[in-house]
Amino acid sequence: MISHRNVIANVVQRATFESTYRGAHPETCLGVLPQSHIYALVVITHASLYRGDGVVVLQRFDLQETLQTIQDFRIERLWMVPAMIVAMTKASAVVKKYDLSSVKIAAVGASPLSREVVEAFAELVPGGRIIQGYGLTEAGAIVTFTNADDLALGSCGSLYPGFEARLVDESGRDVEKHGQPGELLIRSPSIMMGYFGNDAATRETLTDDGWLRTGDLGEFRVTKNGHDHLFIVDRVKELIKVRGLQVAPAELENNLLQHPAVADVSVIPVPDESSGELPMAFVVKSAAFKAADDDALRRELHDSIESVFSAHKRLAGGIDFVDSLPKTASGKTQRKVLKERVKTRLEERKRAAEVIQKKAPVVIQVFEFDSDESDDDSNCSDGCSDDTF
Repeated sequence: MISHRNVIANVVQRATFESTYRGAHPETCLGVLPQSHIYALVVITHASLYRGDGVVVLQRFDLQETLQTIQDFRIERLWMVPAMIVAMTKASAVVKKYDLSSVKIAAVGASPLSREVVEAFAELVPGGRIIQGYGLTEAGAIVTFTNADDLALGSCGSLYPGFEARLVDESGRDVEKHGQPGELLIRSPSIMMGYFGNDAATRETLTDDGWLRTGDLGEFRVTKNGHDHLFIVDRVKELIKVRGLQVAPAELENNLLQHPAVADVSVIPVPDESSGELPMAFVVKSAAFKAADDDALRRELHDSIESVFSAHKRLAGGIDFVDSLPKTASGKTQRKVLKERVKTRLEERKRAAEVIQKKAPVVIQVFEFDSDESDDDSNCSDGCSDDTF
């Protein structure tokens, strides 16, 4: 449950934060994100209008329609999710046909962008800067964003005014040093009232003194300008545990996205008897590599991971090529759907194996001995037994 007060607080927090690096003049923004989602609802529908910005709304993200809109309306600020930025960098030949010189800011949320994607975007849009943020529905939308004059690769930026944050380790103790990860807890006037009709979930997420457990693993680092920036490592619940060692899906995904054959990717855990879990990747091929040999490409991607990461981070769960990844309306990959897909596949294999085992004949091999020899076990010097199954 999000109150009017929660939304108003976040709108004012955004306006106050942005006043540190932008003037009072209005901007023309791109509204391509679905406004049924809290991100677009607050930053586009409410905060942009509160600031006096103009918003050009598109019903959906279509690359060429989006580029044409940016050119025609001289869009200055893009509100996007990573998949849209990646789509632009993967289709550079198409992007270069349009005049995007008006773009000053590309504000991106949902998940971090790799260095390669940021650099590729900078080449396509020389006058534009990518700023990244972090937020969640329960927080009333935005928690942190990057100041355009204080950029740090991979950073989600600094806390909005009025927010408090703390990191808690696995034992429940506060993390007190920079560069050390812990679960992010936040407190702000914009924090939700609770989950409607679900008191148990509310108690699990909100502490008695108002802290919201985000379920995200983050760490704070100091930038070259001396400011604290939040870096999200991964979801606490999405960390893959391989022989007790933690593997963050995001770092493997960022590595794979650097390969020109990869248009999109999601890494999930698959169960394993000996290791507990193993990383597995679902990969969407880029258009230029649709006809590429699966086995050869799979080997290339394995090599890419193995050349950088430790053994427990290798994609021992396999690589599966798919036409598309299931997404939410805001562009986030639905890992839960992929996990269910793998679970169903494993259950089908198990049932098939059980059927084969039931139908398989029992083979009994009888060893005959000469009648004049003893039937003592010593005659079986090679260790054979009466029956071999």
